[in-house]
Amino acid sequence: FVDRPLVYLTDIELVKQVLVTNCYKYLRPSLVRLLIPSLGNSLLTSNGKDHAWLRKMINPAFSYTNLKGMVPFMKTATGDLVQV
Repeated sequence: FVDRPLVYLTDIELVKQVLVTNCYKYLRPSLVRLLIPSLGNSLLTSNGKDHAWLRKMINPAFSYTNLKGMVPFMKTATGDLVQV
């Protein structure tokens, strides 16, 4: 891979700062698109206005009401995974 320093964030406030508050300052590397072409111009690979538009489109799926409705499915999947 590229000979660059990597930074791993473990503090939730720092992750929020990088992914939400100041997302325009931290660009995703184009290498991801090259390694996994099927991702295309997705939320994981896009930058700038494309990324902002994709986030705006997907945000309603993560509303409290929608997430609350997914809890039973998450519990079942988690239970299955624990059994494995």
